[in-house]
Amino acid sequence: LRPNIFFQMFDPDEGGSLLGVNARDTKTCQHVFANSEISMIDADDVALCASTILLEDDPTLDHGSKVYELTGPEAIQLSDQISSSIASIRSCDFTIDPCTLEQQVNAAGMPTEAIDKISPFVNTIGSYNTVTDTVEKLTGQPAQSVSNFVRKNPRAFLPTAFLRLVASGRAKSFREAAKVIATSLDAEIDSLEDDEILVRVQAAGVNGGADTFSVTNASDDDKDFLLGNEGAGVVILVGKNVTRYSPGDTTVFLASGTYGEYVRVKEGRCALVPTESTATPTELSALRISALTALVALQRTCPVTSDDTVLITACCGGTGHFAVQVAKAAGSIVIGTVGSTTKVGYATDLGVDRVIDLSKEELGDVLKKEYPQGIDIVYDGVGGPLLGAAFENLNEGGRILVVGSISQYPHNQKEEVRPHNIEGLGDIMDIFRSGQTVELEKSKKIIGNIWGDIFRSADMGVYRDRVFELNSKGKLQVLLDPEKVFVGIESVCDAVDHMLSRNSIGKVCVQMSDK
Repeated sequence: LRPNIFFQMFDPDEGGSLLGVNARDTKTCQHVFANSEISMIDADDVALCASTILLEDDPTLDHGSKVYELTGPEAIQLSDQISSSIASIRSCDFTIDPCTLEQQVNAAGMPTEAIDKISPFVNTIGSYNTVTDTVEKLTGQPAQSVSNFVRKNPRAFLPTAFLRLVASGRAKSFREAAKVIATSLDAEIDSLEDDEILVRVQAAGVNGGADTFSVTNASDDDKDFLLGNEGAGVVILVGKNVTRYSPGDTTVFLASGTYGEYVRVKEGRCALVPTESTATPTELSALRISALTALVALQRTCPVTSDDTVLITACCGGTGHFAVQVAKAAGSIVIGTVGSTTKVGYATDLGVDRVIDLSKEELGDVLKKEYPQGIDIVYDGVGGPLLGAAFENLNEGGRILVVGSISQYPHNQKEEVRPHNIEGLGDIMDIFRSGQTVELEKSKKIIGNIWGDIFRSADMGVYRDRVFELNSKGKLQVLLDPEKVFVGIESVCDAVDHMLSRNSIGKVCVQMSDK
């Protein structure tokens, strides 16, 4: 069996300082083979070929005196395939630049005299670019690629530390509590439990209410706790009991710590992204919870039909813009509110039949005048007087789905918080948190649990898959703010503030890396 050079030689622990690729705490390195096209192979494939021959029980096959040239599936350049494979598991790009053999030897701490002895060896392996299919012929399976090798052995090429956002403790605002810290990635890997996945976070969804309440409602003893709860990324490592995911898979997930470059997630909190999906990481993070919320609420908990007139407050918001599309797909008449004239065009493009610009119009006045027959279903995340106006114009037996109450979130000054004035109804946030359903006059219902019984059923996966399917078919599109793009962990506080400002358009997300 004649392999040329093993992929394993680029692991510094295996190939040493001469041939190893030093990637751990740097974004670039030099290598004498950077621009050479070289045939390489995974040592595990060589071992598999050897075991196949040694255990062969077919008497018609004779391997005696034969020479097998063993290579991977293609000749590769370190500056291309290996560089991009390493970059795929990191939060930043990684480059491998060419250097002379003398520079390589000096960097390895070897004496200059060694060059003459090493040169023939380096020249021989560096000039061999033949590719064979011998591995597949002997074993019945194709040779492993270098990208698969890096995914199977990521630790040698990952940084030793990464950045994440934590809350220093209880505070009056998200920004006051948030701080960026460096954390040992080695320790994170060592702590990976059998049912956990290590994910490189590509994008994190912003939920200004949940983010803010996590710090304002923290106990006095809570210190340096993780921030961020929804995201999308690439699987780097899996625990030994994980069955549905492999390194390199794209996943969307719910977990504490999504405002970080890497995060450990329980397998059960992850969802595999269909291979046919073309959604970007930011779009995926929006689909995971904001789109799923709207779909479950309006197709399962409170199914809308073509006979319904539906009011969606903040219809250009993170979940509101999905609710518009779900209701329109059902044939409903959709009324949507926006907080500024800037958003009117976006609401119209989403398909809203009547856009109410609250900077110029009063919701109650428009509903009384233009919809005297009343509203059947309300999808509300604003609360306050807007909720009161919606309730006042709700039909007998009508339902209000509560998906939040941004008018009551902690960033509002106390004097700015105005009551809903609905007789017999308490604090809407108490109803939302507890998941109550409150029935009031004329059988009107306020539904605080928009998820209904789905967590007790086996249907969550069905709706989650439906979200991805509808998105892939162009029937459930993601609206992202075209003017505000947040990149990097340092931008998270700005993203949260932007979402809470009510000036945001669509779902607010943070690209946790530049790729």
